[in-house]
Amino acid sequence: MRRVSVIALFLVLSLALQGCFTAQVVAPGIRYPVTMSAVRAKTVPFEHSTTIWYAIWGLVPFGQPDINAILDEEVKKAGGKGVSKFEVETGMKIPMIFANLLTGFVTVYNQQVIVRGEIYK
Repeated sequence: MRRVSVIALFLVLSLALQGCFTAQVVAPGIRYPVTMSAVRAKTVPFEHSTTIWYAIWGLVPFGQPDINAILDEEVKKAGGKGVSKFEVETGMKIPMIFANLLTGFVTVYNQQVIVRGEIYK
């Protein structure tokens, strides 16, 4: 019974001490126009997903997403002029939550970053 209590306490603490994660999403050197609004042009939707890892309860991030590279690649691939309806979503899906439960005891966590929008021509 004591062993079950220790495991339950460990799981509760792993969930409670997940830290504060900050995903920095910046693109200071983007070569194409980017807007969050819709444009009146032919568009091609895109979505790019990446995972950020953190250590020490979110204090040390590993692998912040390179938004410049993502947008450049998507615009070139579609042969477009820019990006419209641009949005960024961060969060965790169910499998990530379970992975964080397993890696949380060594203070390593992950978070998903999804970049989506439409390339206009």
